[in-house]
Amino acid sequence: MGTREIEFFMINDTHGAFYDGEYAGMTRLSSYFSSYDPDDRFVKVANGDIFQGTYISNIFYGLPLVESFNELNFDCFVVGNHEFDWGIEEVAKYKDGNLSNGEANFPFLGANIIDKRTNKIPEWMEPYTIVERNGIRIGIIGAMGETLESSILQTNIQNYEFTEVMPVVKKYAQILRSTEQCDIVVLSIHDYDENLNANVARLTGDERIDLILCGHTHTNNYQEFTRNDGKKIIAVQNQDKNKSASYISVEVIDKQYSSSKFTRIYPANYDIDYAFNNLMNKYNDYVNLGERVLGTASSTISKSTLGYYSTSAMTEYFDVDYSIINTAGVRSNIPSGDITVSDVFNAFPFNNEVFVVELKGSELISLYNKNGSYLYLDRDFNIKNIVSSQVYEIAVIDYVFTGVYYTEFKNKSYNDTDILLRDILIEYIDELYFEGSLSMWKGYIEEHNLTNKIAHIYTKENEEFKLVE
Repeated sequence: MGTREIEFFMINDTHGAFYDGEYAGMTRLSSYFSSYDPDDRFVKVANGDIFQGTYISNIFYGLPLVESFNELNFDCFVVGNHEFDWGIEEVAKYKDGNLSNGEANFPFLGANIIDKRTNKIPEWMEPYTIVERNGIRIGIIGAMGETLESSILQTNIQNYEFTEVMPVVKKYAQILRSTEQCDIVVLSIHDYDENLNANVARLTGDERIDLILCGHTHTNNYQEFTRNDGKKIIAVQNQDKNKSASYISVEVIDKQYSSSKFTRIYPANYDIDYAFNNLMNKYNDYVNLGERVLGTASSTISKSTLGYYSTSAMTEYFDVDYSIINTAGVRSNIPSGDITVSDVFNAFPFNNEVFVVELKGSELISLYNKNGSYLYLDRDFNIKNIVSSQVYEIAVIDYVFTGVYYTEFKNKSYNDTDILLRDILIEYIDELYFEGSLSMWKGYIEEHNLTNKIAHIYTKENEEFKLVE
């Protein structure tokens, strides 16, 4: 059969980077494909944590990205830990056959994601997919890092588990080679574990893997391993939010993997594809709402400052003694200049609800001593002032309350306020930085008939904030 070339393109951890702005959007990817893949030769892989992270993607639960990947002909989507952030059923609806709520033209992969209620992979996921290019059958196994359960809100993961990766890889690689007659087998895993990558690269016979695509840690990584047959096997990962992407050319000789050549792609270097803007224009009104200005900052607002803003906002809003969030709940700084609703969504992408709970001083001291470096508490919090026997009223986000590491909250009764931290914070920042009337936004919302389609948008009228639902 001779020599054939198979070309792969992989992104990971896009975290909602749909619209072109601070990060390269889907129009840049479309431009790249128009230039280098006009015949749709590439095998295109989205390797987890794709939906959640920006205003426009969050309010539509990832639908803009689904529609983008449909238009760009992606071959598969590996489910990442942050796909569980809204409840995985929000992603499952894109494979329910109901076109009215959006439908993905690509499979969702999760070979080691098990529903405890059935002890099987969820019926709308697949363990692998098979694509054909240039006369070569390519099997792609999709998996989740087996240790990532702790990074998800526990109530959203209680019915699921991520099983060990290696047994799953061996099982499906054998099936792909012996039963499905695949010539090339790829592992696309939402995780980056150097030891695991090395062990996968050492697999032999029908269990062998020819290429490893990674995600989760948001860094440009490249590893090369020598398999026992002398072939070089590579593992690659990109940065988040389309800052980088991977292009891999795989040489296949007589239907056997031979070698790989890797190129790092930077989507921001490519022009906007205005033909792709037809999809963008569909969401313009909502993008404009996200660009509502809350105020102006003369310098960058750091993640730590935002952390203290959030605890101050919670303490004031719920009139409690102290408030707590985790440091990883703040995902980015807010740059100097206009502060927009989208900026707050970028920094606080999680839909964390606030719980109010009572803790004894001794429990609060224990929590602080064990996990204080991973938490934001009120700026004026001083552990020396906590009285062990006193009871304190605490506002805490659901992720911390249910987290496996924060055992002081275990079995505690609580008041679920059903209020998102981010909504409170938008109001708090608006009050801190507000520099003019925003009542025009109420008119904009009404004029464009958006009131029944969108949530978490604040207007200021008569010095009162109202949530438009």
